[in-house]
Amino acid sequence: MSKGRHELILIATALIILGALFAYADFSSPDLYASNSPTTNQPYLITSSSPTSALAEVFSEYDVDAEYPSKDYSLVNINTADAETLCTLSGIGESKAKAIIEYRKENGRFYSVFDLENVSGISRKTVEENIDRITV
Repeated sequence: MSKGRHELILIATALIILGALFAYADFSSPDLYASNSPTTNQPYLITSSSPTSALAEVFSEYDVDAEYPSKDYSLVNINTADAETLCTLSGIGESKAKAIIEYRKENGRFYSVFDLENVSGISRKTVEENIDRITV
């Protein structure tokens, strides 16, 4: 190996080690986790020694559920769901849920989520709005 290449490898290794040391120092010093409390807007220091715990401490003051109300992300099998479950889909009320069940009784199972468009009152837009929640 040439002397120049050997020196480059040593310099690169030294830089990597220095970078790791600086990263460790940043995350291991609690004094570096200064922030303002979202509720009082007063500065406070996070006393946690790990970055993950520090993030948990910061976010514990935020009421995430109030800002982002939970949505139902469960899958709905349109071949087996009852009316109540079908009503959890966007744009599907009692009458459309009953129409889906009636269609199933008369025509058999759905083979594709887009077969739902064959039900009276169900549009492509309704299917597309629920595409991530519908299964067959």
